[in-house]
Formats: sequence, structure tokens, C-alpha cells
Amino acid sequence: MSNKSIKPTTDIGSNLNNMLGASIEAIIKFCNKRFSINEKDMGALIGFNNKASLIFEDFSLGNINEIRNNCITKLSPRGTTSFINAFIEASNILKKIEGKDFQKIIILLTDGLDDDPEKTLNYIKEVSKIK
Repeated sequence: MSNKSIKPTTDIGSNLNNMLGASIEAIIKFCNKRFSINEKDMGALIGFNNKASLIFEDFSLGNINEIRNNCITKLSPRGTTSFINAFIEASNILKKIEGKDFQKIIILLTDGLDDDPEKTLNYIKEVSKIK
């Protein structure tokens, strides 16, 4: 599938890379849907390539304009794709909220293949205690 086959919506901006625009559109649709189900839902966003960075955490999913602005200004497709760094950052967030009584969801959106899928899979098995 080429990048041109996925187009961002016009409200996000046609000047974005198509894969990035499609990812931002998916994030916004997910946040809107979750917020419509439960207005207390909170989220975090991690950007990643060869390293991961926490863009926001403990954020109301109803604040769509702020989410959109953070996504557009702080996400950019470049570098390699290291899933393990994203999962390590997500694991750190999940450790902070361990034991709290709410649904915990991780969504991974990417424009590339994992640089080292075996290493990532081993990490996931280790932290989730899958044998």
C-alpha cells in the first residue's frame, strides 16, 4: 500500500504526510469515541521512531483540539522504527497506574516495520509474564 492510498481528512490538513494524517485521524476518532462512552477516560500519547518520547500523559480524551495540536506539532515521520522503545515508555505509564480500576488500552500506530521484532516480542513476553 502506498502512502498516497491513505489520505488525512481536510480538518487535519492536507499538508501532512498521508500516513501521519491517517494516524492522527485514527487517534482523534478513538478519543472522540472513548470520551462519548466515558467522560472520565484519560490518555497518554507516545511518539516514537528510533527513540520514544512522551508527548502527553493523564490527559482528558475530550480535549480534542489540544490532542490534535500536540499530534500535528509533535509527531513527525522520520528515523527508524523501534517498537520496543514505545512499549518501554507505555510500560512505564502502566506501572504508574497499576491497580487503578479502569480500562487500560495500548494502541500502536506506525508508518513502518519494527527494526527488531524479535527483541520487541521478547520484551513484551517478559513484562507481561507470558511463557
